[in-house]
Amino acid sequence: MDLKLTLTGDGGELVKAGRDLKVISGLENMVLLALFGGNVEASTPTRRLPTEQAKDWWGNSLFFPDDPERQFNSLTEKALNTVALTSSGRVKIEQAVIKDLEFMKEFAEVSASVSIPETDKVMIEVTVQEPDNVEEQAFTFIWDATKNELTEE
Repeated sequence: MDLKLTLTGDGGELVKAGRDLKVISGLENMVLLALFGGNVEASTPTRRLPTEQAKDWWGNSLFFPDDPERQFNSLTEKALNTVALTSSGRVKIEQAVIKDLEFMKEFAEVSASVSIPETDKVMIEVTVQEPDNVEEQAFTFIWDATKNELTEE
């Protein structure tokens, strides 16, 4: 179990459930961060000053400093902010989702689909099936293109 994260305009927040914090399957946070974890410019610096703040995931420089293909770069979030919400745009967004989740295929079966259920809304549905788990897990994310953010619908 993990604490549930929600993304806000200035980073992530934990979610309260009454007087406690909400818990979830850890895979939900993994999917959320892979799709919306920042670094939409794929800007992991190869070198930076100790006082310079990088705007990418901290693990990129630590784990994959010389391998941009393995770095986490939120292609999904970039696509949602730059691609028109049309039928061809939906395909481009779905391709970005699949690319962002590719790393999970080392330990689970992952599938994703993207739809545009209404004007300026994108629904991303992800299913994850771990080898030793009988039940697959399904996660749905709704992107509001007018606000450029995830909604809680």
